[in-house]
Parts: sequence; C-alpha cells; structure tokens
Amino acid sequence: MKKLADSAVQQFVRVDVILNNAGLMPLSLIDRMNVEEWYTMIDVNIKGVLKGIAAVVPYIKEQKLGQIINTSSVAGHKIFNDSAVYSATKFAVRTLTEGLRMEVKPYNIRTTIICPGAVKTELLEHITEADIQ
Repeated sequence: MKKLADSAVQQFVRVDVILNNAGLMPLSLIDRMNVEEWYTMIDVNIKGVLKGIAAVVPYIKEQKLGQIINTSSVAGHKIFNDSAVYSATKFAVRTLTEGLRMEVKPYNIRTTIICPGAVKTELLEHITEADIQ
C-alpha cells in the first residue's frame, strides 16, 4: 500500500482519496475453532485497512486535505448467527474510522464509512463450513 501511495504521489503529485475495501468472510461458529481463518480475517479485514490508512495519512496530513473511505458491513452493526469473528472485524473498521476521524479532523481530512448489507460477491466462496455456506 505504501508503494501504491508513493507511486500515486510521484505520478499525480498528491493523494486526495483512498477507498479501503478489504474483506474476507469465512463464517463459522466459534466452537468449531477455525483459528487460522480468524487470523486471516483479522489480517485482511483489519490490518488491510490499517495498511491503506498508514500509506496515505502522511501525504494527506501534509496537504491538509483528503478523504479516507473505509468499507465495513452491516455485520459491523448487527451480529448474525455464525458471524461473530467477521462482525468483530467489521466493527473494528467502524471503530478505526471513527477514531481516525477525531485524529485527522484538525488537518481537514474527512473519513467516511460504507456499511453495505448483503451483496452478491465472492465472499460466500470463502466459507469452508458447508452447513453454513
């Protein structure tokens, strides 16, 4: 993400906006202990967004202008059966966006969160539990 931001600044002189849209959704019950899937969701859904934020904040803070848009999910507001870990990652994106908003407000930087409901994507293909898929 840093290379992408650096490249954008080299080519276009500035970064005005980033849309962080990172997400995997291998739903399962917690007692099935799919720990590696949890770690992968955390790496993509939370750390992926953090890496995008970290890549652009220095540039847009210096510019005193910019917007960071993060995609969360309605699952970050409402927990559905089998979605505790996924919902936790999407709630984390909500929290990160709100906390970041407070931190970057003095620099005229806006943060936006998008929380779509069910959308037909490849996310269901990541569910390894046949009875949940």
